[in-house]
Amino acid sequence: MAGLSESEKAFVKKFLKLFNNDDVSAIAHIVTQHMGNTRSRRACEDAIVLNSASLDSFLKHKRVTKEKLLNYLTQEKIPVADKHKAALELQIKGLISGNSNIHLSPIRTDFDPHSTPRALSSVRDSSSDSCCKP
Repeated sequence: MAGLSESEKAFVKKFLKLFNNDDVSAIAHIVTQHMGNTRSRRACEDAIVLNSASLDSFLKHKRVTKEKLLNYLTQEKIPVADKHKAALELQIKGLISGNSNIHLSPIRTDFDPHSTPRALSSVRDSSSDSCCKP
């Protein structure tokens, strides 16, 4: 079992604050494979951090919902580009590792919906590409 890195442990501890006691206890119960002393919330949190195989496995738990991930990112004042759970997980993993490959583009105010992108206009003008003709 690889376990969590120090930055992943810090994230999990902070992220677990968004959960109620029952959810934390349920995650701890699953992570410890129904073993160990997880009576107090602190013991449950410690068990989760200590026994999680990886950040991926932690994020895949049923109780780690996209709503919780969105709440965390909102609380941290981090803009969200895609609200699908997989995208949120990827964004969080990038933030934790410091190597985020997710670059949020600023909103364009000069966008003209009637203009044709250059890449599409060259495809439309191409007479050799018969599959795209109407």
